[in-house]
Amino acid sequence: MTISNALLPYQNQTWVIGVSGGPDSMALLELARVNKVQCLAVHVNYHKRDTADRDMLIVETYCVTNKIPLFIFDAGESTGNFQDFARQFRYEKFAEVAKNQHALGVLVAHHLMDDVETYLIQKQRRSQVTYYGLKSQTTLHDITVERPLLKITKEALMAYCDEQKIEYGIDESNFSDDYLRNRIRKELINEKLHGKIASILSEKDKENQDLNAFKIQYQYQLEQDHISLEDFNALEYPVLYLQLWIRAHVKMKLLSEDHLVEILRQIQTTQNFKQKLGLYRLIKQYGQIVLLSPQVSYTYLLKEVGHLETPYFEILCTADPQHAFEVTESDFPLTIRNAQKGETYVVDEKPHKLSRWFISHKISQGERESWPVVLNCHNEVIHIARIRIPRCLNTHKTHLYMIK
Repeated sequence: MTISNALLPYQNQTWVIGVSGGPDSMALLELARVNKVQCLAVHVNYHKRDTADRDMLIVETYCVTNKIPLFIFDAGESTGNFQDFARQFRYEKFAEVAKNQHALGVLVAHHLMDDVETYLIQKQRRSQVTYYGLKSQTTLHDITVERPLLKITKEALMAYCDEQKIEYGIDESNFSDDYLRNRIRKELINEKLHGKIASILSEKDKENQDLNAFKIQYQYQLEQDHISLEDFNALEYPVLYLQLWIRAHVKMKLLSEDHLVEILRQIQTTQNFKQKLGLYRLIKQYGQIVLLSPQVSYTYLLKEVGHLETPYFEILCTADPQHAFEVTESDFPLTIRNAQKGETYVVDEKPHKLSRWFISHKISQGERESWPVVLNCHNEVIHIARIRIPRCLNTHKTHLYMIK
């Protein structure tokens, strides 16, 4: 790919351009402009270094000169990891502008060395990833993010800026040893790894091919929210499977290899296992491993005898007698909700714990959380799905049928 036509595919399209004021993003902005991309420049000022305002002025001057709409955001104080905060903040703002201005997405200036550095960091941290290096296209905050410069070196981008007389600023924090990426970058600059870049890229491509082959082989299983323990124990790469499976269902950061290995150990050595993953839970129960979505809570009101259909149950006026329960006019309105912790019901004047019934009938945790319970207007439990609760009714009674 030649640098001059790197942005040609985006001609006459509207894209947000993330611009820091450094040589990479200024080259991207200039390439987009000369290739007739409808640019919307976005700059974030973190005010973390003395040259931050200088870089903002560089971007402002370029955009005013070339009549490019510019959106500037000031980041507030960060807590915790600054790099994580900065990345989250700028991509939120990129997405905000893209949505408000009806852009196709965001273009960012990651280049070849960024790709190499990311891969080396992943390997050094022994990260269990879903892709090695940087993807040319991804989705963040429901917005398409594309990296059109991944095949171009940083040196080529700087040379392009110099040739076109495009002003840029150098971020001095890139020379600090505080961050792993900077230390790896120094090794590349100092040519400890520079001569091996081609082989590193080849190795990265091979790892991605193997990873993709694994995804294809287990595509159906990865789409499900459960896997039998027998099938899981037969996996050749269970740690990789856990990472891909969790990422397919749960929006959260990649788990470290050590964390995944510990999850695997507990799955293999404990009878019942529960691990919180964001809003989800990973549970081993009754010969299965299940990813449970956040617990639902529902309440429905049935004011008279009639049909009621919900995502969790259905009430019918006629059906198989095994699903029947008895009501009288004085029971209405009925409240139907999911079972609650500590739920009890009475049979032969004796209270029974619903949890014991769940255990004896091997009802999974996910089913337990949405299991329907019927209460009359006096807040008495008169029916639980699949449990017959005898009632002594002296008045006229009607049968309803709960299909779960």
